Amino acid sequence: MGAAGPQLLRNKRLLHNNDGLPQLFDDRYAGSMKGHWPWDIKSDAEEMYHRWSAKNFDDDMLFGIILAQRNRSKNGEDDRKGDTVDKNRQVSSKYTGNGNLVNGQWWPTLLCALRDGAHGDSQAGISGDTNVGAYSCFISGGKYHIYPDKDEGDVVYYYGQDATIPGESSRGTAMLKRNKVNRIPVRFIRSSKAASHSKFAPPIGFRYDGLYDVVSYELKDKAKERYCFKLVRQPGQGPIRGGDGPEARPTRQEIERFKQDRRFRGL
Repeated sequence: MGAAGPQLLRNKRLLHNNDGLPQLFDDRYAGSMKGHWPWDIKSDAEEMYHRWSAKNFDDDMLFGIILAQRNRSKNGEDDRKGDTVDKNRQVSSKYTGNGNLVNGQWWPTLLCALRDGAHGDSQAGISGDTNVGAYSCFISGGKYHIYPDKDEGDVVYYYGQDATIPGESSRGTAMLKRNKVNRIPVRFIRSSKAASHSKFAPPIGFRYDGLYDVVSYELKDKAKERYCFKLVRQPGQGPIRGGDGPEARPTRQEIERFKQDRRFRGL
């Protein structure tokens, strides 16, 4: 069919409700196929619809990311701290709910998730508004990760950041507490760095796994103001897209493209 572009979308009517992509993910336009499309195909079609509707036809995995000169950190890992998001391509993350994100949406780097409005902070694992609550959070890991998060898939025991001011909850912890009070869900993202303690983590990058409710929290260390939050995934969102089946994200093609991209950039 060729590379996607405005003219192709018009010619093929790919964004039209009755004969385009909405037929795959919106039952109002599915006709005789209503209820028959596989759930992962529906999610992928919706992601593509939102991307093309935003006039984004760039095939670069890091589109919208301004890449800095590559350096190696002291431990030999690739240092991406100098990369930034092109403000002209950045979507706001200041909203509750899914927005235009879909279950299983995947990004090669955290900055790509920021670009698409999935998360709002390039460093902190929790982002949001102190008056509203956390809009999003991600679970990570690695040798510098000090929190004993427990990931059971639909239920996650997630730790907020320790306090920096004695007796005062950290900003992220305070926001997650507001989620419980205000009864608003948090967008939950899994990082590949969580693989050491989560079988649901993607093999590379970051994956959006839907909305989770903050149902309770418990003070674990008073001196550090360390709280553990019980997050429960909302029903009806489709399964978590982990594993190695055809529905998994990232797909095998995305993993190979990621590796090729790193080789091309000399990483």
